[in-house]
Amino acid sequence: MSEFNGTCNGHKHNSEPGIKHQVIDPRFECPICLTCLREPYLTICGHRFCQQCILMWLEKKGSVCPVDGRVLKKETDLFLDNYTKREISDQIIKCPYPNCKHISPLLEYEQHLLQVHEIVSPTSSKVNNFQFNGEANGEEENESLWMSPGKYQSKADEATKLLIKSLFERLVILEQKSLEQENQLKTAKDKIAEMQNERLRFEAELALKVCNGTYVWNITDVKSKIRFMCKDSANTFYSDGFYTSYTGYKFCARIYVTPQQKYLSLWTHIMKGDNDHTLSWPFSGRICFTLIHPTKPENSLREKMCSRPDVEAFKRPKNTINMRGFGYNEFISLSDLTSQEFLNESDTLNIKIQINVV
Repeated sequence: MSEFNGTCNGHKHNSEPGIKHQVIDPRFECPICLTCLREPYLTICGHRFCQQCILMWLEKKGSVCPVDGRVLKKETDLFLDNYTKREISDQIIKCPYPNCKHISPLLEYEQHLLQVHEIVSPTSSKVNNFQFNGEANGEEENESLWMSPGKYQSKADEATKLLIKSLFERLVILEQKSLEQENQLKTAKDKIAEMQNERLRFEAELALKVCNGTYVWNITDVKSKIRFMCKDSANTFYSDGFYTSYTGYKFCARIYVTPQQKYLSLWTHIMKGDNDHTLSWPFSGRICFTLIHPTKPENSLREKMCSRPDVEAFKRPKNTINMRGFGYNEFISLSDLTSQEFLNESDTLNIKIQINVV
């Protein structure tokens, strides 16, 4: 709790000279009863009142704000001010009477004066009399209670300024929190996107490691690629790298068109893998190419070959890929590729590569 400094206007007693009382912060003072706000209500025009005070005022004096005369509706223009209520509950006050060391919350100060020092706030007494005795004390007392707030206009203006300042400070804090949350959200989204991409890469790499040497190369836009390769025999396309087993050799396939532009060439190349230091070299095994027919599996083209230890293509690669390959320079003619309908409806060519280690 924060310590409250100042004089409580409603707790001045002439029979106790020399007593220095404390004043209520204007933000916590009700412009009607001039005591500390109880169950503070905030009006749509920015003024604070005790709940009971403003409701009684609207009932007795018409539905207008006591400070600026603005028309108020109880149903829509009054709001419980929990923020100010919490602020008031956090205030503590020291008893100003000599030899009294009592410290209490601001809202309990009046009760302490009544119980210990037998002093009742004149203003609060008026409110209590009005509340419990109704019209018993006469029109004169009611008029003195519901007097015009004009004499307190300066205090009201100051309270309005403090309210605007408080609202502005809250707005700045909320904007800062909003920006921080937006930055945190953006960072989280970027992190999630990065993790998703990383997961997709991992899954793709894992699939190539656990394929056990059987890889189906789906070549898309085949006609466009063939036209590109026909322009220059150096134009070529490579498949993804795949493994013969999780801890085995890494291979890839390559296609290009012969200089005479009549045949599609198909080759395999050994790539530098994660397990090369644990494997036997040169590679020893069998390789099978299958050009899959999309509608008639029996018409698929299959070719097999075995590795040879004296061929450079099967030695351990020193670079990312062994540039020496092993395969067929004339795997299938371009005319047969189209006439025998190896291309499916989506202009895709499917080649299965199977590599078995022996």
